[in-house]
Amino acid sequence: MNKYRCYLVIIALLAATLCLQPITNAQEENLDSPRLAALAKDIRAGKQDALTAFWEEMKGKAPLIEPVSGNDKMRLVSYLWRGDAATQRMGMIGGRPGGDFLIKPLARLDATELWYRTEQLPVDARFTYTFMHNYVNLAPGEKVEELAQKVMQQARRDPFNPAAFPPGSIAAIAELPAAPPQPWLKPNPDAPRGEFKAEKFKSTVLNEERSIQIYTPPGYNANGKPYPLLIYLDGEAVPLAIPLPVILDNLTGSGKIPPLMALTIANVNVRTRMRDMAFSTNFADFIAKELVPELRKRYAITADPQQTVLGGFSGGGLAAAWVAMRHPQVVGAVLSQSGGFWLFEGATMETIPDLTFIETGWLTRQYATAPRLPLRFYLEVGTLEQSVTGNLVLENRRMRDTLTARGYPVTYSEYNGGHDALCWRGSIADGLIALLGAPQKGK
Repeated sequence: MNKYRCYLVIIALLAATLCLQPITNAQEENLDSPRLAALAKDIRAGKQDALTAFWEEMKGKAPLIEPVSGNDKMRLVSYLWRGDAATQRMGMIGGRPGGDFLIKPLARLDATELWYRTEQLPVDARFTYTFMHNYVNLAPGEKVEELAQKVMQQARRDPFNPAAFPPGSIAAIAELPAAPPQPWLKPNPDAPRGEFKAEKFKSTVLNEERSIQIYTPPGYNANGKPYPLLIYLDGEAVPLAIPLPVILDNLTGSGKIPPLMALTIANVNVRTRMRDMAFSTNFADFIAKELVPELRKRYAITADPQQTVLGGFSGGGLAAAWVAMRHPQVVGAVLSQSGGFWLFEGATMETIPDLTFIETGWLTRQYATAPRLPLRFYLEVGTLEQSVTGNLVLENRRMRDTLTARGYPVTYSEYNGGHDALCWRGSIADGLIALLGAPQKGK
């Protein structure tokens, strides 16, 4: 697995640590799945070839998806693992929120090699999942490097599911029958293509060099009308997990948004990401006082904050709202995907695992009490991003309600998916259309 795929897994695990609590060793036997119930009946009746035939049936077709009797809006989803003599217990990350559990246990069918877990999920759900082989408890307070190493040693790809995200990673894709289309991800041979290039930027404010990527639209005219600007955080995700250049080519080619410039900003590492995203005035100043002014010198980029969008996912969505609050004269629109609005002042890798006794939503409270600013918002969150000790759905709803009560223009969306770039790569187009696609008042 390459460096970036490991990075994606670590980011997902950090989000999952919101629900870090003790875990059990086995799921109570659950044979809600008609197919598994029939298989168990055959095995218990002594049909020796039933299990072998089942594994053949499941090749390339996992997870097992079945209808829910009397409810066409839900489906039964069964995750399946074929164990061996070394398998003592199995767990998984992903799917339906597991309450206090980071790793949800699988049950074993009698004394067979079949380990399974069945959940009810909306018919339009989309998410990734990973198996955990012989998992052990993850201790609260573990350093993120130790946590990542431990989980990576236990993590396993579903061998019966050929679809992975990102391609070649250990995370398997589950897309239920009515999962919404993601029409902007594949290159359109008829759409003109912009230019996308990588650079390095030396920041005096941060005292470090950052990797950036710059997108110029098809037919870019340096002497023409200044272009809108999209700044997107977590640049490591582009273009492997989020094919931003293709998305922008398709959106502009179809007339959904005007031609625009785009800039991605990569993190140095996971620790500097937390430093930057959790209310860093230096990071905000780096963007607003260093990076954007320098790009405006080199490119035909608008000086209108209403045409300048700052976006990101998870901590990046939080940071986008923070930077906009600090510098509304530079950034006038926020695109937040699963924004980490639970974060609090002083948050570090070591302080986030258990939020039971910590007041979350610091930035939401700032927006509740500060004077209203000339900002617009697109907020989205996945309904599977919930747990007992950290609930991103409730945090994003609270942010939405706070902004709406203060009179901010807000477009809000919930999708049936997880804390997952598999979902964000499709919905970033919705955010851009909401923020840039319609003519603004007075324009």
